[in-house]
Amino acid sequence: MAHAQSWKINIEGEEYLVELAPSNLMNKHLVMVNGVPQALRQSFLQAFTGMDQPILLGEKEARFVLVENVADIAVDGVFVDSKKPYQPLLKTPWWEWIFVVLSFALTIFAGLTAVSFLLALVSALYSIRFSVSPKIKPLYRPLVCLAITAGAWAIYIAIIYLI
Repeated sequence: MAHAQSWKINIEGEEYLVELAPSNLMNKHLVMVNGVPQALRQSFLQAFTGMDQPILLGEKEARFVLVENVADIAVDGVFVDSKKPYQPLLKTPWWEWIFVVLSFALTIFAGLTAVSFLLALVSALYSIRFSVSPKIKPLYRPLVCLAITAGAWAIYIAIIYLI
């Protein structure tokens, strides 16, 4: 979970205080600019894929980015904290949905048991997370997702043979 943070940003001589107040409840975050809450679109998958949304600092659009529990603000194409150039978050690639289907095929194969459903859900969610992770080279992302999906199937098969 991201921790509370604040940024002081000067735009054309005007100071803006941007504050992040994370919430434990459903991974909802509150971003305030000079004490005024900003509307953020929130979705369940953002906990796994990250968040990249516009916020207004006066009349200038900035980007609030939260990836892998690290938050930063991009102004004029540069992140305030990391000083790295801003790049939009990756969208979930088409091939990732193959791994999601293969993960949930485990549940169908196993006869809709609670254990198989939990394994499939965890496998699908982490596969989605790693498919868009900026920390993994693009060539390796499908291989990591394959390993996660195969691992879920292997765990389920091992449970069946051990019980």
